[in-house]
Amino acid sequence: MQELDSSYRDPYATINAKVVLVDGPVEEIFAINKPDKPSLPSYINSVIESSIQNNQSVSSTIQQLMREQNEEGMTQIVPVIKKTKNEIDTIGIALLDRQGKYLTRIPKKDVKFFNLINKSKNTGRMILHLALPPKRSNKKPNTSIFVQNATRKIEVNFKNGKFVFNLQINANVALIEKTNANLIKEHYDNKKNINNLENAIEKEINKELQNMLDEIQQNKIDPIGLSLYARAFQYKEWKKRKEDWWQALAEAKINVKTHVKIKDTGTVRN
Repeated sequence: MQELDSSYRDPYATINAKVVLVDGPVEEIFAINKPDKPSLPSYINSVIESSIQNNQSVSSTIQQLMREQNEEGMTQIVPVIKKTKNEIDTIGIALLDRQGKYLTRIPKKDVKFFNLINKSKNTGRMILHLALPPKRSNKKPNTSIFVQNATRKIEVNFKNGKFVFNLQINANVALIEKTNANLIKEHYDNKKNINNLENAIEKEINKELQNMLDEIQQNKIDPIGLSLYARAFQYKEWKKRKEDWWQALAEAKINVKTHVKIKDTGTVRN
């Protein structure tokens, strides 16, 4: 990150320049030759922007990374790209350690779930593919929902010597497709069946988000900026633990609760 610090301080540098990690030899990226595409920097930028719009990646500029580095307790996030044949694609986001080195990755398919807890309000296009009951043995997704809008609120308490974070996700969704209609059985206008489906969606999203939060705690990182909320709402306790914030976060209790309302229904295939 020293190189980024130099760029950040250079008055001639563009602090809005995007930063990415490459999975594989960087030379492979520079060797890509696509006459039908714009220049390589523009091509990479368009790939990343498209992924961001579809909630499959996150924005990461020099300015953002330096802000995250200088903010006590925050974890830096960088998109990961890879050459596939003669194309470039995003494959997820990398989470960096305190020295700015690669620590772990969230795969592309899970970035949408990450953005539900990372953003106070969803932006772009978000489609979630879920495996709802009755599940098949292969546990493949059988339901697709379009998130029309979603908001996230975070409450912070301090109990029994530990921080307690309560994340509330409220989402209005449209059911795009369900390949097994047994859960609803008859008609989508049946309020009871709609409620059953909403509950099943909430349960599955909660499971995905809780697993992600548990992994964040195990890695002792803070990519969603919980330290900022602890400082804002529990400053006295945060001040005591700010020097070892990642340990305090690892010991914290993080709860997530999703509230889903189905506003529209789509295709059902048996």
